[in-house]
Amino acid sequence: QTGDLSRVQEYTERLCGSLLNAPAVYTKNPLVNVLLSTRLDQARKEGIRVHHMIRIPERLDIEDADLATFLTNLLDNAVEAASTAGAGRKFLTLRMALQGRMLLILCENGFDGPLCIQRDGLPKSSKKKEGHGYGLRVMRGVAQKYGGFLKIHHEDGRFQVKAQLTLRSGEQEEPGR
Repeated sequence: QTGDLSRVQEYTERLCGSLLNAPAVYTKNPLVNVLLSTRLDQARKEGIRVHHMIRIPERLDIEDADLATFLTNLLDNAVEAASTAGAGRKFLTLRMALQGRMLLILCENGFDGPLCIQRDGLPKSSKKKEGHGYGLRVMRGVAQKYGGFLKIHHEDGRFQVKAQLTLRSGEQEEPGR
C-alpha cells in the first residue's frame, strides 16, 4: 500500500526461495516424507528419472527405526545403481501402498554390470570397504521381523526389490482420511 516495491520484492524472494527449498510432499507420513524427499531429490540431481506412487497413511504401526533403516538402504542402493547406469537406464520407480495390514513396497531401478547372486539369494556387494554389503540383509531382516518377505529380481539392466511387511495392528489411518 505504501508503494515500497523493494520491500515487496525482498519479501517475495524470501517466500519463493523458502518454498523452493522446502521438501517435496510425497505422503502425510513425516518420516517417510523426509526420507523420500532427500533421497529422491538426490536422484534427480544425478540425472535419474524418478517415478513414484506413495499411498500410505500418516501413521504406520511399524517402528520408526525399522522403517527408516529399510527405506534408507533401499533408496541409497537404488540411487547409487541408477546413477552409474547407462543413459537409457537412469531411472528409479518407487511404489508404496497399504493394503489392509500389509505395507507393500516396490522399487525398481536401472543398473549396469553383472550381479553375483549368493546362496541366500542376495547379490554380493561390489564394494570393497568394510561395513558395506549388508543393506539387503538388513532389509530382509526388517521384512521378516514384520512377518513379510523381500524378493529381488534382476533382468535386462533392471533391478527390482519387492517387499511386504505385515503391520502389527489395524490402527493406522487410511489414506484420504
